[in-house]
Amino acid sequence: MFLKITLKTFAYHTQSLAYFIMQIIIFNEIPRKISDFYQNKKHQIRVSYLSFLNKNIKSNRP
Repeated sequence: MFLKITLKTFAYHTQSLAYFIMQIIIFNEIPRKISDFYQNKKHQIRVSYLSFLNKNIKSNRP
């Protein structure tokens, strides 16, 4: 009986530890992904804006 309880608590603790480690990994990973996404978006917006300006300048030439 006692052994059963200790095994259960051991399994529970290892599970929670693994979950904790996973959370740390995920929390380190998510902000980096978000910042990468925003950097890409900013770059895309800048490029499209510049191309838009370029088109307008070319079309406004006499």
